[in-house]
Amino acid sequence: MQRLKVSDKPRAVRLGRNTAKPTELARGQARATEIVTMKLHRVLLGMVLFVTFCGGAWAQNGSITGTVKDSSGAAVAGATVVITSPERGITRQMTTNSTGEYSEAGLPPGTYNIIVTATGFKKYQAKGVKLDVAEKARVDVPLEVGSISTEVIVQGENVAQVRRWRPSPPNSPAQLPEKKSPSSSSTGETLRRS
Repeated sequence: MQRLKVSDKPRAVRLGRNTAKPTELARGQARATEIVTMKLHRVLLGMVLFVTFCGGAWAQNGSITGTVKDSSGAAVAGATVVITSPERGITRQMTTNSTGEYSEAGLPPGTYNIIVTATGFKKYQAKGVKLDVAEKARVDVPLEVGSISTEVIVQGENVAQVRRWRPSPPNSPAQLPEKKSPSSSSTGETLRRS
């Protein structure tokens, strides 16, 4: 086998230039573009699937909100609210705003305990508040004047202060306003919009 000297190679090859014919270059560029496009499609598909599954996981979570008021109905600002789920090992702490409201979102379904404390008021506990999938539970807290060492404990799934709200599907009868039918104006009957 004979070795070529550097000077025996064409100048274009020595300088690192591509010596392929224009049609070969076009085919090579088209193939490279196709490969890049396929990879881009795979990345985009992966991102869409990731966002879809993350969105589905987020939609599974619910929230607990409420208002803390004293016995006269005035809002208690700066009260400490602790929401815990012993079965899931979750503990979230927050303080009420100037209107006495608190809110904690992103809670997975389960059973929660809510403890509210404020200076000059008895400690309030709501135990066993059940939170279902994508549910918004509302626990309004009536604080009683007294020392923090005294507790008011409310226990059970159907606590009087707990109101549950679930969004109903679009165009369900619960969301449609009532309208009077022209023929029933004398009888007072109402119909739901369909």
